[in-house]
Amino acid sequence: METMQGPDGGTVEALIEGDGDEAVVFVHASASGIAQWRAYQQALSDRYVTAAVHLYGYGATTPWGRPHRQRLADQAGLVGTVLQAIGRPAHVVGHSLGGAVALETARQCRDDVVSVAVYEPTVFWVLQTAAPECWEEISGVVRAVQTGVASGDLGGAASGFVDYWARDKVWERMSDRQRAAAASAMVGVAHEADALMSPPADPDAWLADVPAPTLVIKAQDSPAPVREVARFLTENERRQLHVIDSGGHMAPVTNPAAVLAALPPFLDRSSPSRSLVASTASR
Repeated sequence: METMQGPDGGTVEALIEGDGDEAVVFVHASASGIAQWRAYQQALSDRYVTAAVHLYGYGATTPWGRPHRQRLADQAGLVGTVLQAIGRPAHVVGHSLGGAVALETARQCRDDVVSVAVYEPTVFWVLQTAAPECWEEISGVVRAVQTGVASGDLGGAASGFVDYWARDKVWERMSDRQRAAAASAMVGVAHEADALMSPPADPDAWLADVPAPTLVIKAQDSPAPVREVARFLTENERRQLHVIDSGGHMAPVTNPAAVLAALPPFLDRSSPSRSLVASTASR
């Protein structure tokens, strides 16, 4: 595990391993962490430098404490720090919150990012106009978390959050230790919701800005808000949509094989060095 100084003077933690001319940088979901990417790093580290980044408040990365409401640009700054430390062209892979951060990272670090692959990125602000019913649904989930955090009921906030995303009454089957960990993450989740629900200054420009090839993955059985975000984002022809039959929103954690299967072909197609080799070989 490595730590480095972040853009605001705090600490950024990342697990960096592997070797290659290019890198794959992984960004985790809310209430998760870099451990969710272990199988992915093991699968790809023989071809790439891989890095999994802890966002604000996770692992040894400094908790969120800046005076303004959190923005995607703030979290993306942490990923940018890791990109600079690696010093190679990078593919950025993100899940949920991490998917939204990955998209923003590609905008901020366009000279360093060669592709983006995201599983159900939670760019919820697009739903206000694109899918008002889904906006109302996810707004209710966010209100419950932020109300629970404000009142000190972290367990209540966590139970609703976990069961919405994981489904099947997962909270009932969690151990006391797992519940305590989820509850402690809710303060950070409340800040992250600010970044996901608030549109950027120029939403149309943000949506039109596609600095790198993008793969968006979704599951058929995920909650409607994230399925609708994926559909809306891939109306842009430079963003490719890949659909898996089942697994829900937590498939990158519970069924990594299904998600990992889609990554190497996309990374190869997006890789400047591998594209050059393929082009040369075909002559």
